Amino acid sequence: MPQMNKGGKFIFGKSLIRTDGILRIPPQAMEEYHIADEGKVYLFTGSKITGGFCVTRKGLLHPSKLGHILDDTPQLLDYSAGSGEFIKYKGRSYCWVEISQEGQILLTKKMMDFLKVRPGMELLSIRSSDIAFTMGAKGPLLEKAENYDGEIPLFKCNNSSLPGRQATENHTQNEGATMVLYFTGTGNSRYLARRIAEGLEMPLYDLNACIKAGDTAPVQTGREVVLVTPTYAWRIPWVVSEWLDKTALTGAERIWFVMDCGSEIGNAAGYNRQLAAQKRAAVHGHSPDHHAGKLHCHV
Repeated sequence: MPQMNKGGKFIFGKSLIRTDGILRIPPQAMEEYHIADEGKVYLFTGSKITGGFCVTRKGLLHPSKLGHILDDTPQLLDYSAGSGEFIKYKGRSYCWVEISQEGQILLTKKMMDFLKVRPGMELLSIRSSDIAFTMGAKGPLLEKAENYDGEIPLFKCNNSSLPGRQATENHTQNEGATMVLYFTGTGNSRYLARRIAEGLEMPLYDLNACIKAGDTAPVQTGREVVLVTPTYAWRIPWVVSEWLDKTALTGAERIWFVMDCGSEIGNAAGYNRQLAAQKRAAVHGHSPDHHAGKLHCHV
């Protein structure tokens, strides 16, 4: 990635804000800052010159000389503040949001209004320090980028893979349609879920991040729910069953269970019916056929 002039700021690339507010962090910035490692990131307002926002995570910010920011704002430290809810602290404003393993975050309309950014903008990802990078929206650096002779890669989101709460927030604009939830062990279920979500043009909901964080807050799913999981011991993974047992799927009326497996799923249909009954939702996707190495939709 370019350094547009000798001794100047290092540029990771540009990130397009999609019409639904989803933005993808450039891969090199993700790797350098391990920015998706914790499943959540902090955003804080950028400088008056560059605008936009800066990105960091607890593991970088808290041990640093700026760690007092989190100590003085415990609602940020423990993520008890609402996702995307900015809190002012000594001249800047801070919030937290979830980030997918692919480096995608959601900027709600309220957040974009606050940050003075909008869908269609290409934010410039700039190395700022060893604890944060900037997603710049204006100023001299962006002007240089426009006139730069070399190539600055533009990163776009090709699907709607968002972690937990953010997928729910994004989905509230479309409550009557389908939400695709998935849990993955090796990546196969994530791939299947993406293909389904692309076909349905609806967001993905990453259960891995929610389960890891112990997040069992209610999920606004809308009427239709598709749950994609691997098959463990002839049923959906126990951690997913436990999460479903504790988490309200608000608005859900019908659930499709999609299970990928190497051979067969045993009596998973029976267990899935029990889970759906607990959620008071009709179940769909049952197939009597079992074929090794093929995808089955079962309840």
